[in-house]
Amino acid sequence: MKKSLTIVLIILLCACGANTTQKVNGTEAVININELDKLDQFANKYEFHKDKEVKVYSISTHLPGNENPRYVLYIYRKGVGQTGRFIFWGHNKYDKASYKWINDNTLKFTLFNSTKNLKDSYTYTFGNEGESLRID
Repeated sequence: MKKSLTIVLIILLCACGANTTQKVNGTEAVININELDKLDQFANKYEFHKDKEVKVYSISTHLPGNENPRYVLYIYRKGVGQTGRFIFWGHNKYDKASYKWINDNTLKFTLFNSTKNLKDSYTYTFGNEGESLRID
């Protein structure tokens, strides 16, 4: 019984680790960009995420007259108990993102295509005065 329970526990731990998309490289993390229709039920709930965790989702539907892909940036702040969400248009189709926190209110991130040499970099700032997204 104890051996079976240990095997089940190891399988569960491996399965949880395989679903993790964050790969930390120093202080910069690289994450996959998933389609919004694959959005998990916990995306809007900060209590299920780590402080300063970041997720980027693509939106596959286009608006009339604008064929550029849209993306949703989610940021999770445990200390302030909130989930930030920002929707923006990209210039290309991306499948990965890297990000680095500059301070508690500023996030630098880059969207890139892992098979082509395409990337765009942004700085997202938020606080009591509102939020802004700047293309770097």
